[in-house]
Amino acid sequence: MKYKNLFWGMVLIMLGVAYLLKKFDVIWFNWRDMLSLWPLLLVLWGISLLPLKSLYKLIASLLAVFAMIMLIYYNPGRWHSGWLWIGHWDKNEKIELNTSESRIDSTDIAFLELDAAAGSYVISGITNQLVDFKHFGDSGTYYMSTSVEGKKQYVRIGPESHRNQLSLYRSHEVEIKLNPEIVWDLDIDAGAADIYLDLSPFIINELRIDGGATSIEIKLGNLSDNLDVKIETGVSSVLIKIPKEVACEVNTDSFLVSKELPGFDKVSKSTYVSPNFSSSEQNITIEFNSGISSLRVIRY
Repeated sequence: MKYKNLFWGMVLIMLGVAYLLKKFDVIWFNWRDMLSLWPLLLVLWGISLLPLKSLYKLIASLLAVFAMIMLIYYNPGRWHSGWLWIGHWDKNEKIELNTSESRIDSTDIAFLELDAAAGSYVISGITNQLVDFKHFGDSGTYYMSTSVEGKKQYVRIGPESHRNQLSLYRSHEVEIKLNPEIVWDLDIDAGAADIYLDLSPFIINELRIDGGATSIEIKLGNLSDNLDVKIETGVSSVLIKIPKEVACEVNTDSFLVSKELPGFDKVSKSTYVSPNFSSSEQNITIEFNSGISSLRVIRY
C-alpha cells in the first residue's frame, strides 16, 4: 500500500469525524485552528521525501501528529482559538469587562503590548484616558496592567490565565481606544485572530505584529514622520491602507506571498516603493515576512 494514499485517506477521515462531532455539538472548535497548524504540513512533506519504507513513514507521520497535539494541549493559548468538549462548557455564560487606565502627565511615549490569542480585536477611536479597554466573551477574563519607566508608560493586555485542559474561550471581542496626544509603540502577539487597527488618529512610532492564522486590516495616518511596520505571520490575509501624501517602502522576500501593491514601483526582487518615496518628508516602512499569505497595500 502506498504511503501517500494511506496518509491522505486518514487525513480525510479525521477531518470528516471532526466536522461531524462539531455539527452534533459534541465538541467545538474554530476552523482557523486548522490553519494555525500549517507548519505540520511541512513536517509531513519532509517525512514523505525521506528514503524510508512506507511503514516507517507512516509511523513517523503519526508521531509528528501526536507531538503537535501534545504541544497544543500544554500551550493552548499560543496555537489556537479553542477546542472544547461541549459537556464542560456553558454556552450561555457571557463575561464583559470595561476598564480604563489614566495617562501619567510626565510620560510622552506609550508602549502597548497586546496578547491577541484568538477572537476579534479592534483598536479604533480616541479617549482622554491613556487606554480604554472593553472585552466581551464566552468565558475567561482579560487583565490590563501598567508600569512607568522614565518618560515611557507601558500597558499590557492579555488573558488572565490559560487553562490546563484542551480548551480555550469560544469567542473574544476586544475593543481598545487610545489617547491621541502621546506617541505609541504597538506590539501585538496574535494567534488565530481577526485584527482591525484604525491608527489614523494617532502618532505611531513602531507597529509590530507576530501572528499565526490571522486576518489583519490596518489603516495608517499622516501624523508620524517615520513609521516602521513589522509583520510576521503564518497563514494570513493582510490589508494595509496608507495616505497618498506619505511615502511608503514595502519589503517582503517570502515566495509564498501573494502581493497586490497598486501604484508601487518595484526596485528590487523584494522591495517596492511609492512614487513619492524620494521626495516626501514622511515615510512608512513595511517589513512583511510570512508563510502562505496575501498582502495588499493601497494608498487612499
